[in-house]
Amino acid sequence: MKLEGNGWSGDFGGSCPMQGDGEVDGLPFYFRARWDSWELDIAQPGCDPLDVDEAAMARGEGWRHEEIWPGGPYDAGYMELDDVQRCMDRAVALFRASRPATP
Repeated sequence: MKLEGNGWSGDFGGSCPMQGDGEVDGLPFYFRARWDSWELDIAQPGCDPLDVDEAAMARGEGWRHEEIWPGGPYDAGYMELDDVQRCMDRAVALFRASRPATP
């Protein structure tokens, strides 16, 4: 299912995991919710968001935000689309706040 927010859009679906991919401010992202947490990985141009890990982040090739999902140990994987929308909006705001201001 297509979801959109302020400067981002992507296709989301599934359960265990709920996942999606698309673009944030023109950069590729991957969203995944499984077990008891969710995460958003955003890659720099020419990089794959599936490859965002500690080393890629140290090289400046990507950004990650992860949060624990309330409920039981498997609840994140059954996240509803309206919850995905809220998680994406929250993480995108944090991503933008972490970037240096551009003139």
